[in-house]
Amino acid sequence: MPRAYCELLLTDDVVVDDTEAHHLLHVLRLKPGDPLQLFDGCGMEADAVVTRITRREVFCSVTTRRQTSQIDRVRVTVIAAPPKADRLKWMVEKLTEIGVARLILLQTDRTEVIARESRREKLRSCVIAACKQCRRNELMELSPLQTLTSVLNDVEATRLPGELWIAHPATSLRTLLSDAVMPKSSRLLLIGPEGGFTDAELEAALNAGARLISWPQSILRVETAAIVFATQLLSSEYSRSINSALNRSND
Repeated sequence: MPRAYCELLLTDDVVVDDTEAHHLLHVLRLKPGDPLQLFDGCGMEADAVVTRITRREVFCSVTTRRQTSQIDRVRVTVIAAPPKADRLKWMVEKLTEIGVARLILLQTDRTEVIARESRREKLRSCVIAACKQCRRNELMELSPLQTLTSVLNDVEATRLPGELWIAHPATSLRTLLSDAVMPKSSRLLLIGPEGGFTDAELEAALNAGARLISWPQSILRVETAAIVFATQLLSSEYSRSINSALNRSND
């Protein structure tokens, strides 16, 4: 069934417009009477039927609604220096697909790419497209560029709560696997730019309570490290939940 992002799903009659309407009308060529699925980016999805179309709008009637539960779901925030060109777009798409809750773009001493506000709007379009493709109902939150100092201050003041990890080629993956299986509701992942964090930045993160993680025998690019380690932080919680369910079924 076709899917579209619609910010307001609280009424029975809703309107899809802008780029989403263009896709429904000119790519999928939906007509009145066609079914589709809508999601609001905050966890709600709805089954709907097209009732009327114009050149730029699709009018829909909602038939059923469902709210996605966030209970007992681990929340991972990736805090990463933006990689160059299309690599940032690819990273945003994949982080959305695997279930990362939030992406904070990070300014470090060696950060070369500055993601401007206009670029963030394009990245938001990537998030919406990825949500449609992977059937995710919550948009990954995109935060503007922040300095490492600002991020660490927020962590220490608990304005940014969670277990803090920093990717750095100085430790074994076994550290991640042994510690991350402990149930945590929120995890934060720091990814540096090409060239990595400076010694002073690494020391500041460690002083803020960060734990080191790395990939054995190789150094990963920014976008690869973000996907690999975010997947580890997410999958360790999923594995724990699956094992718990299996143990209960065997009792």
